[in-house]
Amino acid sequence: MGGILGGAHLNAPRHRLDAAAASLLHSSSAMARWLPTRGSIDLGGLYSAAHTGELSWHDDGDGVLLVLHGSVMLDGWHLDARALAHRYRERGLDSLLRGEGSHAIALWDWRRGSLWLFTDPIGTIPLCYAMQQGALAFAPEAKAVLRLLAAPARLDRRSTLQFLMSRYLIGNRTMFEGVARLGPGELLHYQPATQQLQRRRYWDLHFESRIHSRAEAVDTLYQTLYCSHHTMLAELDETDGYQLFLTGGLDSRGILAYTHRLGRLPNKALTWAARDDLPHSDPDLSRRLAAAHGVSFDVCQLDGSDWVEYAKPWCRISELLTDNASSFASSLQTFDAWQTHDARFVVLGDQAFGAGPLPATRDEAVENILHDALRTALGPLVRLLSDSAVRETRQCFVDEIDGLIDAGPNDSPKDIQDYLYFHTYISRWILAPGNFKSPMLAVRRPLMTAEVMDVVTQLSPLLRVDKAAYVALLKQRFPALGEIPVTAVEAGIDWPCLMRQQGRLRKALLPRLMPERFEALPLGDDIDPDGMRAFVAEFFTSQPTSSGRGSLLHRRLYDLRRQVSRSQWLGSAARRVQPFVMRLTGLQAQQVATSHHQVLFRLALLTLLQECLDAGDFDGRHGDNELKSLVQGGRVQCLAPQHST
Repeated sequence: MGGILGGAHLNAPRHRLDAAAASLLHSSSAMARWLPTRGSIDLGGLYSAAHTGELSWHDDGDGVLLVLHGSVMLDGWHLDARALAHRYRERGLDSLLRGEGSHAIALWDWRRGSLWLFTDPIGTIPLCYAMQQGALAFAPEAKAVLRLLAAPARLDRRSTLQFLMSRYLIGNRTMFEGVARLGPGELLHYQPATQQLQRRRYWDLHFESRIHSRAEAVDTLYQTLYCSHHTMLAELDETDGYQLFLTGGLDSRGILAYTHRLGRLPNKALTWAARDDLPHSDPDLSRRLAAAHGVSFDVCQLDGSDWVEYAKPWCRISELLTDNASSFASSLQTFDAWQTHDARFVVLGDQAFGAGPLPATRDEAVENILHDALRTALGPLVRLLSDSAVRETRQCFVDEIDGLIDAGPNDSPKDIQDYLYFHTYISRWILAPGNFKSPMLAVRRPLMTAEVMDVVTQLSPLLRVDKAAYVALLKQRFPALGEIPVTAVEAGIDWPCLMRQQGRLRKALLPRLMPERFEALPLGDDIDPDGMRAFVAEFFTSQPTSSGRGSLLHRRLYDLRRQVSRSQWLGSAARRVQPFVMRLTGLQAQQVATSHHQVLFRLALLTLLQECLDAGDFDGRHGDNELKSLVQGGRVQCLAPQHST
């Protein structure tokens, strides 16, 4: 995990600082470095041994100390810690905000008695923090925060309930009591003298909807994306390579087209799949896209049975910020292997060009983005939890969403919908370190920079319906991409079927889904034992039939829905007939099976998380012998006093 760590008034002995840093070294190339203590302030950071430039710092000798992880571009220039510190002295704190690039910054100004902590506007690098008796600790993960404070790790009850409902946490929540996470465009300001901590937002998505012409939208978005890809590629030296996660969808193929146009293609394209022999699936179409551009291609094979072996280590690493089942079935060593391919970073096609249809009301906007969570609250949770727990979980969820919307700057339904998409799905699912792509490798997202998002806010609502402007851009500027269709067949793990089969996964899950296993968890009293036994028995006694892989018909129905959703009237009519179409095509039964298996997985993951907590994985309560070996092996370093590097 990359990022910055440290604190104020920690009064922590060296071994505690070292253990906190070592708890974040998840790959064989990860390293940590502490700077000499400055009064009550401890600062450090993480980096890869293969790319030591990820971490830089500068002490100007006159009261300003700045630590930077990642890359920052301001006014067209890549700035290191020294340049950023100079810019701060000349222009002030605001001149450092809104920089492009994936980064986290800690800035201590002794003269003003202020410590500032912030990440890039999109929030691509996580930053968790907590206060205890006036002391502040921060790090990319809660486990390091808790160690820095010598605080016991305790699961937060409302967070566990929200996790059951929505697959990921919302707002500033983490799974641990007292530990929060900085959101996109947020800044922390701590004053050691008064022990006051303030969090404020310095950037947000404010939709102005200035661009109504499709031609202008395509031109503006094309130029902005061209610049974002050029900036990304400019980070590479002549000998550097990079890799691209490529799917059969529209987003990552756009990256392939831009990098081809700029003359710096990835040295390898990768996709995840359980099967690579299905026509019209991600492996099939990604292979064709890579071949068309002369790029080497490989499939990262997924085996759902491996969940049994890897789920617990991933619970420890990810701290269960998401329930991404495929991530928990992936080997940790996979990421170390990729780093031997001379890859400076991995490029992902994550984007926020506009999500879903055109809503008529605020409630429709919430439904369009959070329908899975709302469906879970009306289905599985009613059977698994007590009535009072279900009511509390629903109300807490509604309050979180209302608070998020009301604190934002947008009023119209479509603006609210895209705002929610960014602050929930993007911020807490895509960018969560629980997502298996991010903890081990440096990641770049050229479709989702601050400048790109600023352009998106200028697009009219109709141009943001199902990323309409981006789709039009691909058709007009890269027409050859249309010769290869988009994904219509699912090649991932068929979890509902695999869970029911007699095998390793079923054998591992069933003991974890007994009500007695939850007595030690904060939600132990919220479980309805009889309801849980009946729900589990009903799921596992059903025949292990395939839940369906999709088809070209399903893809055409999806594309038709996207077309009609650009009209409020047609979209409303489509929503009324959608339940009938889903029943007719079998998609409704597949959706129910999916929601059921996901909740069962979340329950099992919570028991694994509690086991990690009991073992001291998050606070070192039973000693940190494994971490001590990392420190003794030189993976955590403390620098002698010096000005900068």
